Amino acid sequence: MRRAAENANPTRTHHFICGLRDSGRLVRDYTQNIDCLEAKVGLSTDMRKGPGGRYRFRRMSRSKRIYRTGHERQGQDDSLGVECVLLHGSLHRLRCSNCPGNFAWHEADRDPGPPCPGCTKRSNDRQAEGKRATAIGRLRPDIVLYDEQDPRAELISPIVRHDQSLRPDVLLIMGTSLATHGVQLLIRDFAKVIHERPAGKVVFVNLTEPAKSWDSVIDYWVEWDCDAWVTDLVKRQPTLRRGNNGSLIPKILIDLTKEDGQLNHKSPGSSRENPIDLTL
Repeated sequence: MRRAAENANPTRTHHFICGLRDSGRLVRDYTQNIDCLEAKVGLSTDMRKGPGGRYRFRRMSRSKRIYRTGHERQGQDDSLGVECVLLHGSLHRLRCSNCPGNFAWHEADRDPGPPCPGCTKRSNDRQAEGKRATAIGRLRPDIVLYDEQDPRAELISPIVRHDQSLRPDVLLIMGTSLATHGVQLLIRDFAKVIHERPAGKVVFVNLTEPAKSWDSVIDYWVEWDCDAWVTDLVKRQPTLRRGNNGSLIPKILIDLTKEDGQLNHKSPGSSRENPIDLTL
């Protein structure tokens, strides 16, 4: 699986999200994906950098844009913070089953579940002092399985609180089945903040219709493949590609999509079948 992720290329949606970052529109990208393709388009995924400061909302011209090689951006300081929060971890790191150790995945580690270097060193040091050996954990991919507590929760929580305090005007949900309990809570909490703004909108882009329980949370359901929608959106609104007119983004997300009749109003009491005729 890791080799497949290494060989995979970012999609148009990944590049679209990066474009929002470059134009100063992106508050944060939260993803359930574990392939870390976001890093390949230049988004920082190191949560140790925290939420960052307002400097990161400055638009980047093409000549001043900062690029990253591999999984680290050259020349980036911590004031920009993490740009993509990996909610379910990444296949590109290993963590110990016994201690908090987190390590790079070396190609030499062919043995399934190699011993943790940190645990091994501590155990060897104790034995050298005449003490008994301690347990040595095994390394596993640094991903969060279902019903498993996220070891990065202490890093994620302050980032979420910071982003909510910024009171964004649009929550864009793309490609998720809305089935994971933790993600459900995250979306609902952000939606409450979004709806505190008079023009705040929650938009869900997915081929599958959300359950009726989401009617009070999701304002608009875009019944479309994510990459196809992004391609159409950028084609009709070139300023998204150039990174200009950041104030247009809430209007664009709704106004352009409705032209194909695939934007469905999800507010309580509205029809779930008919596209909304909306004028902004």
